[in-house]
Amino acid sequence: MSNFFRNPLVFELLDTTVLPELAAEFGFLKIWSIGCAYGEEPYTVAMLVRELLQERSSVEFQIQGTDVDPDAIGKARQGIYPAGELVETKRRYIDAYFTKSDISPASGYGSERYLLNSEIRSMVRFSCGNIMDLLLYKRPQMGNFNLILCRNVLIYMNLTMQEQLFRDLEDMLYENGCLVLGEADTMPNSIRPDFEQPFPGIKIFRKRRSAG
Repeated sequence: MSNFFRNPLVFELLDTTVLPELAAEFGFLKIWSIGCAYGEEPYTVAMLVRELLQERSSVEFQIQGTDVDPDAIGKARQGIYPAGELVETKRRYIDAYFTKSDISPASGYGSERYLLNSEIRSMVRFSCGNIMDLLLYKRPQMGNFNLILCRNVLIYMNLTMQEQLFRDLEDMLYENGCLVLGEADTMPNSIRPDFEQPFPGIKIFRKRRSAG
């Protein structure tokens, strides 16, 4: 279970700095949320992208959410959330993008539920799969990204798998693209020199340009 805008400062920096800079440099946004659970993270990013498009309507975008749990992906596509998952969400986002749902409490969604509007839901493409299998077998079809969010996924992996994951993700990031980790995640020392950390103490890393 996650929340919308979990670790609000991360999303504040994505909103004010990272997404606008990526849009300006690349002219497009290609975003991947790994371990997206019920969709809160990619949908949060979608809201930020939606607002960015009000100023930069020419920017093309693609937002992908992936999780190993098919039930979680099914719920993500429905876009119905208990009120508790919006506790870190500013009121203006709730007013703009959610409506109170009339789904019955017997559905298991809790006593008060919110439905994310269809425009934001349509901005995210969900898929089910194990991240290591995807990187091993579908890497060519997936292409490259300029923003990857991989937060709180590493805890399920041993150190060897973590290092392989980071090498694959680094390979999939465009130069100057950004990788966002969870607060408790640590980037392996072998990978760290290839990234800069523009916001001290915040787990947002920018892939350095290659020499020459």
